Amino acid sequence: MSDTQSNFDLVVIGSGPGGYVAAIRASQLGMKTAIVERDRLGGICLNWGCIPTKALLKNAELYRMFKKSEEFGISHDNLRFDFPKIIDRSRAVADKSEKGVAFLMKKNNVTEFSGTARLTDANSVEIIDDSGTVKDRARANRIVIATLDGIPYWFIALAARIFPAAVFWQSGQTKVAGWHLKPSAIALFQNEYQLPLIDPAIAAHASACSEHVFPILLVIGFATRLSALALLLMTAVIEIFVYPDAWPTHGVWATCFLILIARGPGLLSLDHLIARKCARTSNRA
Repeated sequence: MSDTQSNFDLVVIGSGPGGYVAAIRASQLGMKTAIVERDRLGGICLNWGCIPTKALLKNAELYRMFKKSEEFGISHDNLRFDFPKIIDRSRAVADKSEKGVAFLMKKNNVTEFSGTARLTDANSVEIIDDSGTVKDRARANRIVIATLDGIPYWFIALAARIFPAAVFWQSGQTKVAGWHLKPSAIALFQNEYQLPLIDPAIAAHASACSEHVFPILLVIGFATRLSALALLLMTAVIEIFVYPDAWPTHGVWATCFLILIARGPGLLSLDHLIARKCARTSNRA
C-alpha cells in the first residue's frame, strides 16, 4: 500500500471523450490536474465503441464503392475482402487514437494514474491496481466523475447480449415454420440477397440455423465470445452484400458484439459460472 499522497486542484475519473477534454481544459486554465483511467486512455468510445466501429463501416463503404466502380468507368478483377486485416485496421485506428490522447495528456501537463479510482471522501481518491492494492492516493479541491463505471458491467453486457440476439432470433423466425425452412426463405436468398459463392438453399439453411443457435448462446452467456464473433461476421456480410445503406443499424449491432468480444459476457452468464468453477477446482488441486 502506498503512503504517499499527491495534491491537485482537480482530479478527473475516467478518460473518455468527456473526461480527457475536461482534464485538458482545466490544465489550460491553470489548474493542477490529474486523470484516472483503469483501462486505456480514451475510454470505451475510442478503444472499443465508436472509433473502431466507424473504421469497420469505412471498410464496408469502400468495398461498396468498388462494387459500383464500373459506373464510373473503373474496372477491376477478383474483388474480395480479408476480414482479419479489416479487424487489424480497426484496432490500429483505435491504438492511434489512444496514443493521441496520451500525447495530449503530456502536452498539457495532466498527470495520469492507471488503475481503478475509489473515493474515500469528498476530496480524496485512492487508485487501486488489478490485485486490489492501493498504489496511489490523490487529494483535490474538486473531483469530476466522467465515467459510466457506476453502471455495473454485467448490466451493460446483458443488454449487449439480449437486444442484438432478439433481432437475429426474430429474423430467424421469419425463415422457418416449425422445424422446417420456408420456401420463401430460399427464394429470398435467390432473388434479393444473392450472396456470392454460395448456393441460395445452403445459405438459407445456414442463416436460419445461425439466427437461432447463436442468439440462444448469447442470451444464456455460453460460448459468448464465439457467438458474438459469429453474429459480427453475419452483420458484416449483411452490411457488405445485402443492405449497405443500413450501416447505422449494423454499426449498433457491431458495437455490442465488439464489447462482448473484448470484455466478455459479464457475471450473469454460464461462461462466468464455468470459469469460476474451474478456478475453484484448480485452486483445490
